[in-house]
Amino acid sequence: MARGSRRWTTYVYYPATGTPGRSPVTSTPVAQGVFPVCEFMHGFSSSPQKSLAIIRPLAEAGFIVPAPHFANLSGQDVYNGNQSKDVSEVITRTLALNTAGEPPAGHINTAVGVGVSGHAMGGMTTHGLLTSWPGARITATIPMSCVDMGNPSLAVRARVLFTHGDRDGTCPISSARQAFRELAAAMAFLTFRGDGHSN
Repeated sequence: MARGSRRWTTYVYYPATGTPGRSPVTSTPVAQGVFPVCEFMHGFSSSPQKSLAIIRPLAEAGFIVPAPHFANLSGQDVYNGNQSKDVSEVITRTLALNTAGEPPAGHINTAVGVGVSGHAMGGMTTHGLLTSWPGARITATIPMSCVDMGNPSLAVRARVLFTHGDRDGTCPISSARQAFRELAAAMAFLTFRGDGHSN
């Protein structure tokens, strides 16, 4: 995928036919039905393949999960909005797959809005879509282990679930709690007691 001069690879995980619990298989047939989209964005020095513990349960629960891989992810691109804008492009391209000629064409529910989730810098990117770079199509978000990315936008009315370890030494939980307090939308904050940034 691309947005201007910015290029990246996006892996799309989806509910598939066959025996549950298998590892992802390329171009496998899609399960019967139509499924909503919930994008996942990895953190610094990570990738979709390193994030399957999060991605697979989403697909198993009935979501189509586009997961972009940004090999050169940086804090600068998170804070200047490039990453949030890139995720908006991922959403646009994923919804367009519904009329493409390969999986998951014909199986994407384009009428219910989309979900966005992410960990660490991916969580910050997710929160950015609620604040400075709003995504009006977004109806649900899960910022994981993030920091506050600014004032909430009135253009987004998404349900929000923050998740955070209370011993996170990388992204302080106090900053995520500040972001939580600022939002007026239906939301919740899940604290993992005794956990750090990545566990």
